[in-house]
Amino acid sequence: GNLFNVRIADSPTNITGNLASITMEGSSTTNTGRMLLIDSSIGGTTGSLNQMQSLVVKNPQTVAPNGGLVQFNFSGNRTAVGAGFEIDDVATTNATTMQINTDALTTGNGLGISANGLTTGKALFVQTSSASTPSNGFVHFNFTGNHGGAGVKITDSGNNSGYGLESVMSGTTGFAVVGRATGSGGEAAYFESTSASRTGYAMRVLGTGTNN
Repeated sequence: GNLFNVRIADSPTNITGNLASITMEGSSTTNTGRMLLIDSSIGGTTGSLNQMQSLVVKNPQTVAPNGGLVQFNFSGNRTAVGAGFEIDDVATTNATTMQINTDALTTGNGLGISANGLTTGKALFVQTSSASTPSNGFVHFNFTGNHGGAGVKITDSGNNSGYGLESVMSGTTGFAVVGRATGSGGEAAYFESTSASRTGYAMRVLGTGTNN
């Protein structure tokens, strides 16, 4: 059952407002609380046997939504360090902090990131200070289908001495790039230049150290 229920029945039309709204007018730097808190802990403990979900959002809509089926709109120009959306997960083994399942998708995108105003920032940043040896890499792309084309593709139209891909190895041992071909055919690395007016190189290896 429901402890709190808001429902509009009989297929209403022309709804432009909100079924529920939480609004706080004005602003103050002394406000450090929350406008909404959902806490599924039991008596102040973690409740290891509690399998209830804290939040579920459902929407069977089939038309293009205006601003997304779920939208977070942060309109303030934050100049200090801080996240617009943050997940803190203390799980240690086998769990997944964020899971995206789009198994029915055929021509769209499972994840889209747009950051057209970047200057020195990053559209995607992955960081770990782990000193262990990962069995499948700290970032792992696993394409198990027998497909053609590229598993990972970078399209770069930059024309200012930039790089489509750069790997920097700052350690004293190891490799910046490793290519392995474990099948019965194919190449571990393939480089192609198709421009008739190209004056550069399809591949260039430059060693500036004393032992290169």
